[in-house]
Amino acid sequence: MGGEGDYVTKFSDTVFNSLKFRTDSVQGPKIISSIYEDFEVQMPSLYSFTNRSRSGNRWIEGYDSIADNYFFLRKSVLNDFNFIEVDTFELKQIQKRFYQDLKLKPEYDSYNGRRLTSSAEIDHKTNKRLYLMTALRRGEYFLLGMVGENEKEASLYFDSFNLKNSKAQKPFETVIDTALYFTTKSTVKPPKFVESSTSYYNGAPKTKPYDAFHKKNNL
Repeated sequence: MGGEGDYVTKFSDTVFNSLKFRTDSVQGPKIISSIYEDFEVQMPSLYSFTNRSRSGNRWIEGYDSIADNYFFLRKSVLNDFNFIEVDTFELKQIQKRFYQDLKLKPEYDSYNGRRLTSSAEIDHKTNKRLYLMTALRRGEYFLLGMVGENEKEASLYFDSFNLKNSKAQKPFETVIDTALYFTTKSTVKPPKFVESSTSYYNGAPKTKPYDAFHKKNNL
């Protein structure tokens, strides 16, 4: 909060003391998903999902004020056509790097298909632990985590995570490639024809009624 003169000292208490949690924020956990419905997960009613409909990585975080548990989910897409992973090697590598950054000593569970869970102690006084789960589907990588004391609640959170078939928000249209002479169906509009390595061809300039002709400069 900021303002000129003594504005903050006069009105800060009024503004800050008016902050209250919404009454619907204590109704219990909710099942949430992105607009594409490619996955679903259970989160506390106090949660943030800022990138629900846009393209890019997904980030969700929630907090259970009653149990004092913090939850998060991260989804990233990596289309690696040179080294396509078909095993579960990267599931452990993601968690390993996460623990290394926090300087924690993890305990890994056994692989469950294309999922892996683990945990590490954060504070021995409060018995709080960091619980992680990684999941893989083609080029989609998911990292789920919970910070809390109860292992059962972490298991319930991980079990609530389900992968689903995504629903396209745009209709599929036939795209014709005039250079390589093939057709395909896609929701992505094809890029304009590349005329050089630094610019794209935008078509001939619009002529005015009195222009007899126009010419194109080749740089």
